[in-house]
Amino acid sequence: SIIYALREGVITTLTTEGQLRSNGMAVDEDGSMLIAAHDEREISRINPMTLQRSSVASSYDNLGFTAPNDLVVSSAGHVFFSDPAYNSQVDGRDRDLDFEGVFHFDGQTVHLIDDSISRPNGITLSIDETWLYVASRGDNDVYRYPVAPDGTRVGRMAGTRNVTNIAFGGADGRTLYITERNRLLSAAMPLPGLPY
Repeated sequence: SIIYALREGVITTLTTEGQLRSNGMAVDEDGSMLIAAHDEREISRINPMTLQRSSVASSYDNLGFTAPNDLVVSSAGHVFFSDPAYNSQVDGRDRDLDFEGVFHFDGQTVHLIDDSISRPNGITLSIDETWLYVASRGDNDVYRYPVAPDGTRVGRMAGTRNVTNIAFGGADGRTLYITERNRLLSAAMPLPGLPY
């Protein structure tokens, strides 16, 4: 993955191809980048000025994550992330966890939100941070959880297949965009979500 920075109209390359393998990224309260890092099987923090990388969370119950995919950070600094298992091995290493999961890191401890979703992928919060939304590539569903994690299912959207990611947008922030392999879907939501 290549990470770029846009500062005062100038694009700068922060990482080069092959330097790290990541997917989802977010910026935390101090301006550091948080990344869902496949290569290290963790959530990493990168200082955008020094490019120094450190581990934020790398395991649940002393078992390493498989391949963190996407993440979102709340205004309180809590990190919510997906950890799917697209392969039985990651970089030639066997998986530690025997499930795919959606997790919450509160700054001290990693909590499991759900281990029943097949291929959890895109993840976002409602603008008031009371709901967590997770796209499932395996189930082709979008799940919704209260931030206190005992979740309820939003339901299956007609015709969805190969769901890959989700993000809020639209003029009022109340449109949930859902990407598939070859299509972009949208759904009107009662509450706005965090902008991507």
